[in-house]
Amino acid sequence: MNRQREREQAQANIRTCNERLTACRATLLPTFKQEIRTCFVEISFEGLPAKQRDEFLALPTTFALRREQVDGLIKVAGTLLAESPDFQKLVRALRNERTLGAGLAGQSGNCS
Repeated sequence: MNRQREREQAQANIRTCNERLTACRATLLPTFKQEIRTCFVEISFEGLPAKQRDEFLALPTTFALRREQVDGLIKVAGTLLAESPDFQKLVRALRNERTLGAGLAGQSGNCS
């Protein structure tokens, strides 16, 4: 999650610089209207049972999938998201967290 840490550090650096520039009455650095939050959610067929994983990994990478293949992908995607700790942190952040970096129940890192 280096990108997330780098973005958060850049925003913190801009805040610190602007505080110091304010003290010397200098022109402030441009900032975003609000701070940007990101959450990285990675899901993969690798976590599926071997038979199911092999079935989905063998699907062609085209726009010509059969209806039952599309239905299977939609179903397994829901399962993978429901089981993803990072996706669940994102959902909790979208429902409850109001402050950047405040963390969720003492957690830090992705979606904090």
